[in-house]
Parts: sequence; structure tokens; C-alpha cells
Amino acid sequence: MSIKRQKLNTIHQACNDPQFAEKKQRASSREEWIQARQQVLQQEKELSRAYDEVVQARRDMPWLPINKEYRFETDTGAVTLSDLFNGKHNLIIQHLMFGPDDAECCSICSYFADGYNGQLPHILANDTSFVAVSPASLEKLNTLKTRKQWGFQMASVKAPDFNQDMGVEGTQEQKANKDSSFYNFGSGWGFPCGLYPGLSVFYKDESGAVYLTYQAQSRGLDVTNAANHLFDMLPQGRNGFFAKHKESY
Repeated sequence: MSIKRQKLNTIHQACNDPQFAEKKQRASSREEWIQARQQVLQQEKELSRAYDEVVQARRDMPWLPINKEYRFETDTGAVTLSDLFNGKHNLIIQHLMFGPDDAECCSICSYFADGYNGQLPHILANDTSFVAVSPASLEKLNTLKTRKQWGFQMASVKAPDFNQDMGVEGTQEQKANKDSSFYNFGSGWGFPCGLYPGLSVFYKDESGAVYLTYQAQSRGLDVTNAANHLFDMLPQGRNGFFAKHKESY
């Protein structure tokens, strides 16, 4: 089993209910069920209020000016980060774990991308561009896009500085030392690998200046996955689910 899969299995196991086999034998009256549901509802309301505070804290974060002119290869040719906004003010980039020597994209990255693709019309309608970026060749990315039937733009980034600056790829020294301490804003990753998953959010103002406004990495990505949260409503939770490439089910 790859270290990447070991790490992701650990995350998914944390969302399972090991006592499901015992609980499914327990019955209750409708009144008892409503009472239990009301108790969970209060917890859900507390969670919602706490989440609202987190969302506001995200908006209150300072913006980091992006002064480098990162270059990407796309279907329209060589472009800059600014070009990836495609006329929008906001840009979300998904960092795919798909290196130039990899035969396949990470199945978990693909699983998340499947969800983003389903929401793409709504994302674009909210003044936001969405682009998946990786160091894999544009040919590989387009083959992946066609197979997955994704509608969002793909961009290949050859120089490592973009991924390194975004905190989703280590330097050659860090890779050699299996040092992942830089990832997830200094929290690290238990199973070091070449590339790491993440989302980066940018804003471009009327003057054309570009800013990094937010990033999500590691378990912070989970909130963006609707399927995971639907699984959390199931009596057996995520049940050890490990996403495969959708065409392999």
C-alpha cells in the first residue's frame, strides 16, 4: 500500500463508527428517536454557529500579494496566473497530485475533482474561475480530463516554484530528506510524498493586482467534499470508503 493511501485511510477511519454493528440492533420509540434527534440538532446548531465564525475569520485574513509571474501551459498556450482568472475576480486552483512521471492521478484528488466538476456551473456563475493544476504534461492532463469528462480548465506548471510557493511540493532537499514539515502551514504530513493536495484561492482587483486570500490543505479539504458529508449522515458513517477512479467502480 502506498504511503499516500495509508495516510488517507487513516483520515477516513477517523470518520467511521466501529460500534455500528452493535448499534444497528438497538430500537427505540418514535418519541425517543425525536428526543435523540433534537439533542443532535442542538450540536449541529452549535457547529453551524462555530463554522460561521470560522468563515468570517477566513474573510478577515490579510491578502498576500502575488508578485511572481508564474507560467502555465494550457489549451490556449502559455499563460500567467492572472490569465487563469478568465475574466473573473476570483480564482480557485486545485493542486492535483499528478506528477510528470506518474502514470495516474491520485484517486482521492480525482474524487474531489469529480465533486467540483458537478458544481462548476454554480462556481463560474459566482464570479469565480476554477482550474486544476499539476506538473504533469498538458497531454496527460487533457487525457485525464477527457476520461473523467471534467469541464474545468487544466493547466500544467513545469517550474516547481509555484507548487513550492503554494506549499504543496517540497524542495529537492526536503524530498530527499522526506521532510513534509512545511505542508499544511507547518503541521506536516505523516507520510511524505512528492506532491500534496490542496486548494488555493486568489483574488484579482480592478487594477489587475493578484492576491492569495486563502488555502486549504490536508483535512481542511474535507469541507469541500459533499459526498463525504452525505456519508457522514449514514448509520455506518464512511464505512472505510476509499475513493477509486469513478470509471473503475
